[in-house]
Amino acid sequence: MKTFFSSSDIVQAHGVMLSDKKSFIGQPNIDFLGMKFVDGRYQPGPHITQELLKFQEENLTTKEIQQLLGIVNYIKDFIPECSRYTSQLSKLLKKSHHSGDKLRL
Repeated sequence: MKTFFSSSDIVQAHGVMLSDKKSFIGQPNIDFLGMKFVDGRYQPGPHITQELLKFQEENLTTKEIQQLLGIVNYIKDFIPECSRYTSQLSKLLKKSHHSGDKLRL
């Protein structure tokens, strides 16, 4: 209970407003900003990985590559050697000047 009160004091001291509808105490699982927190560990929510599966494998537009890189960057902590893969996609973006261009992967 002491931890709860000290957390409450910190929140109030910094002017943070919490919503009664969205505030739960003592929950074993938390979904927050697309991440699932369970037992002190976190992983991407299933909807994030499902979004990755929606991308086609070839002929992506510049905008689609940007979207793909955004999602991958969000979950990069879970992808070993992530920059090894994303660097190639980033290079493609530098070569393209128009957002509607189809790029060959």
